[in-house]
Amino acid sequence: MSRTLSENYGAGGWDIRFEDLKRLGDWSYAVGVNTTDEHLSYITIRGARKHDHPQSFSYHSPCFEQYKHLADYWTRLSYMLSSGELTEQRFLLIEPTTTAWMYQRHGNLGRIGNVFRDTIKRLEELQADYDIGSEYVIEQIGRISDSGKFVVGKAQYDYVVLPDTLENIDVPTLKLLDQYVKKNGKVVSLGGTIKFVEGVALDKQSAEIQKAAENVTAAMQTRTIDELDLNNQPIRLVPETASTDTFHMLRQTEDAFILFICNASMDSYAKGKIQLGIKDSSEDASQNSRNSQLATRNFNDVCVEQFDPFTGKISAYSSQDYDIPPCGSLLLTFTIGKKPATAETTEEVGRVIVPTKDWTTKRLDDNALLIDYMDVQIGNETHRNQYFYPANAWLWQKNGFPKSPWDNGVQLRDTLLKHQFADNSGFTQSYRFTVAEGFKPGKLQFVCENPTGYHVTVNGTPVDPIPGAWKFDRS
Repeated sequence: MSRTLSENYGAGGWDIRFEDLKRLGDWSYAVGVNTTDEHLSYITIRGARKHDHPQSFSYHSPCFEQYKHLADYWTRLSYMLSSGELTEQRFLLIEPTTTAWMYQRHGNLGRIGNVFRDTIKRLEELQADYDIGSEYVIEQIGRISDSGKFVVGKAQYDYVVLPDTLENIDVPTLKLLDQYVKKNGKVVSLGGTIKFVEGVALDKQSAEIQKAAENVTAAMQTRTIDELDLNNQPIRLVPETASTDTFHMLRQTEDAFILFICNASMDSYAKGKIQLGIKDSSEDASQNSRNSQLATRNFNDVCVEQFDPFTGKISAYSSQDYDIPPCGSLLLTFTIGKKPATAETTEEVGRVIVPTKDWTTKRLDDNALLIDYMDVQIGNETHRNQYFYPANAWLWQKNGFPKSPWDNGVQLRDTLLKHQFADNSGFTQSYRFTVAEGFKPGKLQFVCENPTGYHVTVNGTPVDPIPGAWKFDRS
């Protein structure tokens, strides 16, 4: 099994929901990821950490104990989508990264990224099976096979696509493309042309480089995205609703195909039909015996089973339709030569829980009120009603830093640690709030981060920290 790792959920926010975690994770799995690295798990949320790219997969999150259900889901889905190989009907899309490098601090940079993003979105909508080609990776493990395939690692491609915004490629990529077209390899341009090689214009290159670029350009076919040959997949989806938020992953094993479909929409159902067999070319079907067998089968003659990553349950799936709720997903296997499934699908996409008596609510923890505006005094200067972030920055600036080093600093050797603070570098911060007349809270506690570093008073009365007590962060 090969693993493709992605760090997911960075800066999702403390208020991110399980629905969001699932639909974003599902999307990443549908476009090629099969192992999730959750961003991130804080040891402590002291200081700037609590505001720096939250959430945290740790006890600091109230829902962390329930995250096991999603973690088990990812484990089962990872196993399924690590099995077998990607389908063989794929092309390689060169990403225009080296082109973008030429336009740093230039208005064209944003256009390159936006157009490439739109290209990817359209390819997903058209259910194209492709890989994005990094020129750095191609340089390391790219080659042309004896049979004329463009090979990167274990992946082989029948043709290579240059995106609309591509203007530059590196020398190793150009030389491979030159070898490729000389063996009748197919290069398709969506509008991109080779104007530069490693950032230098073609007319300033050596004769060898210019000749290679001429060979590739002469063999290049120019097409639109919609003109690409995308109908040669053994299994396709025929959407009956808008498909911009429907994504899929198709893998093949020795005796089966694995299809994962997810609906990234938060509001709408994804509905349609599953179509078996290569759509338009018997020549394409003959290239792969499994595709050929599947192309000649009726849906009811193939054993289709549904795998539930939440529970591990396997059940028959005899419908050709898919009907996936918002944030939902569907995982199916198609097996030829196995007894066809006959039982009806028993998937339960949701159920209404009817209370047996009147609803009641129970508070599980103390109520918390965040006070994040304050008055700050340093020497004879006072800033009133300041939000905590600029107030914190001002404290550091008064002590010789451009901004808070905990939030915006880079430690070079001991440049931050060796900074000396003056003896009178202290400050006073005052939080103001009003308790309504007649309100009796019963128990009122003030949670102060690092209380041993402060002298705390309430209306002038000193308050000492409770020994061993903590809230929100054990550190």
